[in-house]
Amino acid sequence: MKKLLLLILVAVVAMSANAQLISGRTRTKVQHKESIERRNFFFIEPAIGVGFYDGKDVETLFMANLNAGWRHKFSQHHNWDIVSLGLTAMSAEALFFKAKTGYRLESNKFIAGKSSMFFRIGAGLALDCDCCCLGFAYDLGVGVNVNKWFNIGLILDSTIVHDHNPNLGIQFGFQL
Repeated sequence: MKKLLLLILVAVVAMSANAQLISGRTRTKVQHKESIERRNFFFIEPAIGVGFYDGKDVETLFMANLNAGWRHKFSQHHNWDIVSLGLTAMSAEALFFKAKTGYRLESNKFIAGKSSMFFRIGAGLALDCDCCCLGFAYDLGVGVNVNKWFNIGLILDSTIVHDHNPNLGIQFGFQL
C-alpha cells in the first residue's frame, strides 16, 4: 500500500512540474509573437497647403495632395516606400499625377514609448494631366509618428514638368 501511495505522489508531482514547464513555454511563445511587428504597410497621406506656380509671375495657390502607397519596414528605423502614387491639385491651374519611391528614417520612440520623429525623401516621375507631359517629382518631409497608425508633419512636394512647382503643406498620414 505504501508503494502505491508513493507512486501516486510521484506521479502527481511529476505532472505538476511538467505542467509548469509547458505553461512557461507557451507564455514565452505568446510574448514572442506579440513582439513581432508587421513589416509591410499600406499608407494614405493627404496634405493641404500652399503651392507656388511659376508662370510669368509667381502666384501663390491653394494646394491639395493625396498619396497612397506601399511601405516596407527593414528595421525599427529604416523604411522604404516601395511605391507611392499621388495626385496634386493646385487650385484650377494644374493637376499632376505622380509615381515615386522613397526612403523614410525614423528616430527612437519617445513620449510613453509610442511617438517617434521621421524624415522622408522621395523621387519619381510626374505627369501633367493637362498636356500629358512627363517630368520629375520629389518630396522632402519631416514630422512625428503619433502612434503606429497616424503621423503628422510638413512636406515640401515639388514637380518639375514645364516649370518648377514647389508645394509646402501639412501632411496627415495613416498606415493600414
